[in-house]
Amino acid sequence: MKKLKRSLLRFRSILALAASVILLAPFACSEPESTPQPPPIIPLEETLTPADIIADDGPTGEDIPLSGEADLVEESTTYFTVQMGAFSTRENAESAAEELVSSHGDAAAWQNFINNWVGSKFTPQTKTPPWTVLGRRLRGHHARGQVASRAFFVTLGADVQEDCVYWIARAWGEAASSWLVDWGCLHKRIDPSGGTRRDSHLAQLDALITREWPLAGVNPMQQTALPTLRTAIDTGHHPLLVHNFARQYHSERVLCVAGDSSPTAGQPWSFNVVEKNLRTGKPYPGGMRRWALNTDYFKTDLQDRWTLDRDDSGAWLVPDLPLDALADYLKQVANEGKVPRTDKKGRTQLQWVVLQPGLGNHYWDCEVYARAAAEMVVGTVWTDLAVRFQPPAPPREDDDRSQRFIPRRKGGGRWINR
Repeated sequence: MKKLKRSLLRFRSILALAASVILLAPFACSEPESTPQPPPIIPLEETLTPADIIADDGPTGEDIPLSGEADLVEESTTYFTVQMGAFSTRENAESAAEELVSSHGDAAAWQNFINNWVGSKFTPQTKTPPWTVLGRRLRGHHARGQVASRAFFVTLGADVQEDCVYWIARAWGEAASSWLVDWGCLHKRIDPSGGTRRDSHLAQLDALITREWPLAGVNPMQQTALPTLRTAIDTGHHPLLVHNFARQYHSERVLCVAGDSSPTAGQPWSFNVVEKNLRTGKPYPGGMRRWALNTDYFKTDLQDRWTLDRDDSGAWLVPDLPLDALADYLKQVANEGKVPRTDKKGRTQLQWVVLQPGLGNHYWDCEVYARAAAEMVVGTVWTDLAVRFQPPAPPREDDDRSQRFIPRRKGGGRWINR
């Protein structure tokens, strides 16, 4: 890349601007490893002349009529086809050059330059891989709807929207190895009068919360099916609705969760009881037991697991399905990443953002909730699960400990043997 930059510095006038545009390609088309920065400032000379520049996707850049040194272009670089019609006058080219120079070090201005001057779609730099890469890399050996035989329990994550509930079920094993079991979207149902029940989408979650998921084979505990051990439901959109639904179940079986706006570093979650809605002032009957999640903690953990091979301990896998069958799920899972953002004080920090706002990231949120629920199940300790989840052996007939005593109802003076 250093050789490429040295070569680009030789170009004059508008060729310098075009070379700067070409440097954008690794940010938009590959998987960069460092914080995105605008290209280096290249001084423009006094004379600017119109030019047509064509850059093809050739592996070595041999079709790029920039200079006689195309062999300096690295093989891994992908190039845009740049249409310079907007720069057909000296004034336009000068304005574009000024915009390029002023965008240096400013992420928002850099995005504006790419969108409005280059005419290309801006893709923020992030470690999130394309969904197709993710699907190929993480394809497991289990079928959809089945639990891998190395799993010990299943958790459910649900993201409540205005008219539907997105959900995923994931099975967990040693070292937080996990397998996506199933996923879907539950829509509100139409009643006979033509309207919709306000909680009809949530009501359909009951079948998943109480479901037993078949194992692909007998697991180490000699089980052939696993229940949904814990469910985490987002309270962001309809907190009262979710609270009333969750109250139907044991407090450890269905959890009300929300992202923590100011989490303690290294602390996965915090717990509190919320008495009323701060926005509307309406009380939560009995108080809402809410778990505030450190979403950065869990999102970072999940993305780190994407780099593992499918047979590694701790791998994060999806069912053995064609990419098109996983497309809707994978596109949302791969639609969030960390990108640099500058605050009002000029400080630049990495923040999680939705990469394509119109696509949504609901299944990704569900995965975060299911991951948090699993962490609560094991108490952050992911070893010796085969021992810790082993069901107790049934009492033997000749074992005195099998005798259980209960008192008579009030007023009775003797104990009876059951």
